[in-house]
Amino acid sequence: MLIQTDSLTKRCLCNFADFQRFESELVQQEQKVSDCIRLGEDIQKRAHSDAIPTLKHWLTILEARWVEVKNLSSQRRKRLRDSLDVSQSNAHLLDELTKWLSDMETTLKTGSQKPIPENIPIVDQLLQDHAVSPAPLEHLFLYLLSDSIPVTAKNLFQHLLKICSSTR
Repeated sequence: MLIQTDSLTKRCLCNFADFQRFESELVQQEQKVSDCIRLGEDIQKRAHSDAIPTLKHWLTILEARWVEVKNLSSQRRKRLRDSLDVSQSNAHLLDELTKWLSDMETTLKTGSQKPIPENIPIVDQLLQDHAVSPAPLEHLFLYLLSDSIPVTAKNLFQHLLKICSSTR
């Protein structure tokens, strides 16, 4: 899972780098568009009166398309940035969860080395102390199935931590 998250983050970084190259090309083209509009306005001043509406129309279209391209570029930048942030956040949460799981594995391994008491009341007490009630799990499923709360890895991880800390 960690490898998939890292590869997703790398893909997001590559996409973001590609987009930055695109944006630099876009900035270079902006001067050409400005020159084209100025040239069109200059031609419009010298043009026959019958041609002026057509020239105005095409200049308006050119300006509108350029603004649209810049707006789409801005939206794309925001989506890529958000995607990269989410990917990095998920990778961080996955690292924390992996660390927590390895700590719990170590705790279980060291706990399995302790001798089991042969006194039945003590064993019963230990079982009761370490029993996991299904209520927190039912609560988790209800939480995950509710439509009012969006489920993200962060919400799920935080909720799992609450459950684990409440069963100790």
